[in-house]
Amino acid sequence: MGETADQTRAEIVQLRQDMTQRVDDLRRAAERPVRVIRVVAVGAVVVVMAGTAYVVVSRARRRAQEKTLRGKLEKLAQTVSSPKQAAEGLAGGAMEKLRAEIRHEIEREAKQGKPMRERLIESAARAAATAAVGVAMRSLQERGKSQTRAQKTAQ
Repeated sequence: MGETADQTRAEIVQLRQDMTQRVDDLRRAAERPVRVIRVVAVGAVVVVMAGTAYVVVSRARRRAQEKTLRGKLEKLAQTVSSPKQAAEGLAGGAMEKLRAEIRHEIEREAKQGKPMRERLIESAARAAATAAVGVAMRSLQERGKSQTRAQKTAQ
């Protein structure tokens, strides 16, 4: 401590400034790691969420594909392609189940009267015809308007 009150006061002010400077230095030193940790945490969360979404979507697509007729046929072809897999498939009765499902799909298609490709072509033709009717109606209306204008100008 100083010998006089003024010296003591000056020392106290100097100590406050020193301590304030040290606290500011410590805050600045802590800000950067906190920012880095925050960015890393956000990045990790984004990566985890994206990875989870990818896994969920890929599993859902695989399940949906396996349920289609094409997926079942591919599974059947895969099973038959190697004898070991075929033996395992037959042991579990999976082969008969697949065949029954395929027969059911074929019977359902036969009952509908038309194969899938014909139904698709027919629905596309219907959609095109609907659009064409609208275009034809507009063009006829335009012609009618132009003819009435021509008649009015002729009079």
